[in-house]
Amino acid sequence: CGFAVTVLDNRAKWASPDQHPHASKLVECDFNNADTYIAHPETAFAVIMTSGHKFDENVLKSLAPLPLKYLGMMGSQNKVKQVFQNLITQNISSKQLARVHAPIGLPIGSHTPWEIAISICGELVKVRNI
Repeated sequence: CGFAVTVLDNRAKWASPDQHPHASKLVECDFNNADTYIAHPETAFAVIMTSGHKFDENVLKSLAPLPLKYLGMMGSQNKVKQVFQNLITQNISSKQLARVHAPIGLPIGSHTPWEIAISICGELVKVRNI
């Protein structure tokens, strides 16, 4: 869809060209400092979909204060609610969390990984084009 994709992962196997052959950049890193990898936050789109809820929470805590063009997080409504509640207790404001697209993607009734990917891409394109 015309986005230059940077993949951040805390696992070497997943921060590799074998797993993400079309990524522009691959970084193996600690999720606690994900914000340090975003050079121009006002034009950046960030999609959070890590291998676990706690990692998602750490990345969102790092990125929520940034003035991102788009910030979205994968997860069920229950997971999103729990992560948001946890972050509020860690001094992430409700205003910052209100900007987060979560659960991520357009509501198209998607269930398969392919449909979910399309709904996410659709949401990214919608934000880019507005």
